[in-house]
Amino acid sequence: MSRPGDESLDGITARAKEVVIHEECYNPLATLEHTKQLARALEGAIEGHRQLWNYGFIHRDVSYGNVMVDRNGAGVLIDYNLAVKKARTAEEECRLSRSGTLPYISRLLLVPETESVVHERWHDIESFFYVASRTAFQSEPSDATLFEKSDAADIWNAWNAQKLNNAAIRKGWLSTRSGFRELLNACASRWSGAEKVLSVLQQNCSLEFSFSGLEDFETEPELASRWNSGQMSYEHVQAAFKTLCE
Repeated sequence: MSRPGDESLDGITARAKEVVIHEECYNPLATLEHTKQLARALEGAIEGHRQLWNYGFIHRDVSYGNVMVDRNGAGVLIDYNLAVKKARTAEEECRLSRSGTLPYISRLLLVPETESVVHERWHDIESFFYVASRTAFQSEPSDATLFEKSDAADIWNAWNAQKLNNAAIRKGWLSTRSGFRELLNACASRWSGAEKVLSVLQQNCSLEFSFSGLEDFETEPELASRWNSGQMSYEHVQAAFKTLCE
């Protein structure tokens, strides 16, 4: 210990003060108030997904928490730690690995019949569908999970089922008109245009009505064909969302 007038530093432990300043750049989807805002947020996030794909990677973890909104209302896709190269070899462990947040994972990645399926663009578009649904269940702008209708909670719990096959079956029901209508009826009343937003995504993934009569193992190659031919695409989704924003 030093005494008054003693300028020696002997016995003194060096210390440093570290100050970290965080700037809040994005807001959660829970802050959105109407359908046009949701359409714009989804369009921006999907543009991020498209750019990532063009750079040679696929995101694989599209979820409610990974789609954010910037100060201008544009959507942003974040959290790329599970992204992998889209050109994966059979030897790569990540080629067939399943990743993502359970309620948002494509139904085709949850069943044994498609265990050889590689995670692709249309699977993540389906994940955006569940993100949009989760947002539309919300009764009011809030960080908390506040579902206006009990049916929304029932659907959400089914998507969260630990038995993956049960979750896949409930999600597959959305490819029928009755199942889709059930989902729309579960949306909070303030989301009056939810059907238009959800339909855009539904028409570009495995939930499209024409797949309701197909087995899961038949749906995957048909999806690949439609995406490779341009019948389904990022461009179709984004153009439709931009129209909804007008």
